[in-house]
Amino acid sequence: MSTIENAKEVIEDWKSQVLVGPLEEYELEIDEEVPAEYAAATLFLDLYTMKASGNTNDYFAGYSKAASDILKFMGVEIFQDDLQKKVYIKRNLEFDKTQEKLKEFLWGDGN
Repeated sequence: MSTIENAKEVIEDWKSQVLVGPLEEYELEIDEEVPAEYAAATLFLDLYTMKASGNTNDYFAGYSKAASDILKFMGVEIFQDDLQKKVYIKRNLEFDKTQEKLKEFLWGDGN
């Protein structure tokens, strides 16, 4: 099975477990700038963070923080828009700005 097929499987698994009940009318929208593998990793972390919330608070807080840090590192964000009834996965533009600042600091501004 290819990486893309695995990503699609993870995405479908997330939909079948999360977009149910109160969220069954919601749609998942993945920005075309986000690679399928990143989207799959985002949804995997989201799903397991939700599952961890049923465990002790310490475990959930630690897992949630780790998941958030990984998404920041990947330059991806996930958020829910209740008015549009959508869950979005998009590039994190703040991450791109931070990367640019770091690059300028390390190598100068190119002038």
